[in-house]
Amino acid sequence: MHLKKINTVRTVAYSAFTLAELLISLAVLGVISVFVIPKILNANEDKKRSAIAKEVAATIAGAYQNYRLRNTPLASTTLSDLLPFINYVSADTSSGISTEVTMHSGALLDFTTVSSFGGVSKNDSLYFKVKLDDMPEHDVCFVLTYPGRISTLPIMTTELGSPPPTVGSSISCPAIDPTYLGKWN
Repeated sequence: MHLKKINTVRTVAYSAFTLAELLISLAVLGVISVFVIPKILNANEDKKRSAIAKEVAATIAGAYQNYRLRNTPLASTTLSDLLPFINYVSADTSSGISTEVTMHSGALLDFTTVSSFGGVSKNDSLYFKVKLDDMPEHDVCFVLTYPGRISTLPIMTTELGSPPPTVGSSISCPAIDPTYLGKWN
């Protein structure tokens, strides 16, 4: 038996995107990325700022608790008294009026050296500012009350109806918390 080879023509249909369709989809992706990527980056930066500010506040709260275990806090207690209980990189006291403490996170803890509680009631307070970068709108002011509660200055002012009492503080604080901080209390 002989098999004869028969030539057959087959047509194969390929399905593919045209160049125009590919360019249009790339343009759409480009437009979407222009709007989405900056928001993602800003959200990440805000989370980082918030975490650093809260870490510094927690460090101060912990230092105050350690100070209270070893000493009796007085009306004259200052944030300088808490420095031995804080793990930091460096402290600049050259101005004599204020102290800037560089934390391991890169944040600066700023407070008036001579500022004290001024009393021993639950509202007597120490103010300190956390500087996260060169932009003042990112600064956050915290309040440490004599009993050990820590909060932001705007929240404490709202709760008390006026800023909590402190003696000798020359820290300038914004009237509202930065938006990145979110809920504090």
